[in-house]
Amino acid sequence: MFQIVKPIFFICETPLHAGAGGGIGTELPIQREAHTLFPKVEASGIKGAFRDVFERTFKKNGKNNTDPDLVAVFGHPTEGDQNAGALGLTDARLLLFPVRSRRGVFAWTTCPRVLTRFERDLRVSEANGGSAAVKNLADLVKAVPKDKSTVPPNGVIANGNVFLEEYSIAVDVDHATGTLATNLAELLGIPELPAQFVIIPDEYFSDFVQHNTEVHTRIRIGDDGVVEDGALFSEEHLPAESVLYSLAMAHPEFKSGGRNAQAILDIFHNNLPEIVQIGGNATLGKGIVRITKPFFEQ
Repeated sequence: MFQIVKPIFFICETPLHAGAGGGIGTELPIQREAHTLFPKVEASGIKGAFRDVFERTFKKNGKNNTDPDLVAVFGHPTEGDQNAGALGLTDARLLLFPVRSRRGVFAWTTCPRVLTRFERDLRVSEANGGSAAVKNLADLVKAVPKDKSTVPPNGVIANGNVFLEEYSIAVDVDHATGTLATNLAELLGIPELPAQFVIIPDEYFSDFVQHNTEVHTRIRIGDDGVVEDGALFSEEHLPAESVLYSLAMAHPEFKSGGRNAQAILDIFHNNLPEIVQIGGNATLGKGIVRITKPFFEQ
């Protein structure tokens, strides 16, 4: 059983394609939750990207992929059934989605359903080794109104409305929303967040995340420099500036006298770089993600 649970955040520096195979309309769609159609990134893809980063880091330091620290966190590369890793990760869930705005260029949007689930996940961390800062963030999320659309003071509001894509949405200025946005800005390292933060109804948010992702049309060029027949396809991406979160969960190493849960988290925290590539199209600069772990040292 996991003993320590800590939130970890992902800020997309470039568009992210975590693929879901074939789809209708878009040949290469992104991963989505079945019941909400909100974008997500499967935990297996995140853990695979993290392990790749760790193995390259350890190799650079003269170690191999069976180093005891690496095996303790991610498991043995060939004997995983006998030596499983002690670090678990949940799917990365969407927290903030960027939408084009008449004011401020774009707004970071979220909705009551996302925030309610975010609070529940923070409470899981709070009950399993979470710090006072985790509890504070959960309390701030709980305090924001869930029955109306809100923005912080000095936000993207104009004449009582926010203008997102083709929609005009009536909003109220709310100080609890401003406090939450300020706290998130500090935790995520996004100082401009409070001025561009807005909580919108679930239905609008659902529409934006389904229809306002980036869809790129791709082609394949043959040896003669001409587009190959039938080699036109479309590919969906989660846009840059999207913010997701996951829960990193640690338990003691699966062997007698092994590392405890805190030691597992320390290895993970100390060796994971700030910038990681996740998903496909690495050679096209896609999937560059900034990782923030504000609660790991608390």
